[in-house]
Amino acid sequence: GIAAAAGGGETWEAAELAALERCLANSPATWRVVVGHHPIVSYSSKHGSQPELRGIREVMERLGATAYFNGHDHNLQHVVPVMKAPTPGGNPAPVVHFVTSGAGSRLRDDIDMMIVPNDGSLRYTHGSSPGFVVLRANRDVLRIMHHVVPGGTLAHTEEIWRVMS
Repeated sequence: GIAAAAGGGETWEAAELAALERCLANSPATWRVVVGHHPIVSYSSKHGSQPELRGIREVMERLGATAYFNGHDHNLQHVVPVMKAPTPGGNPAPVVHFVTSGAGSRLRDDIDMMIVPNDGSLRYTHGSSPGFVVLRANRDVLRIMHHVVPGGTLAHTEEIWRVMS
């Protein structure tokens, strides 16, 4: 349940998770994007992943959120956790893209490669110069573009194509 996922069942956490669940469940949007300050999945050694946000991740995966955008870590990251194989006869959980865009402040090139799994889930990281993320969407594709400065040079793009049902 929601209270159990909230980690201790604090009333405000349960209420926030329930609100997120309602928003995602009732959304007719093609692309469901959630924005928060703290990272849910991050390989930064300074802050990194926030396990106390696991309830948010569970709701997003269960209800098909496309991406979670956050700041807090002072770098750019794009993480796409590898999907777990479904139970025979079951459907795999939707993959949520975790995007950090915190490179507009004092930078930290602090990705801890010792904790990055060797499975390709860390699609992009940059922390040696300022940067920003641009999101462009249409009916068929969501583009997540990482830019670095000076000049706003496009450094990395991920395209997520709509699954036809």
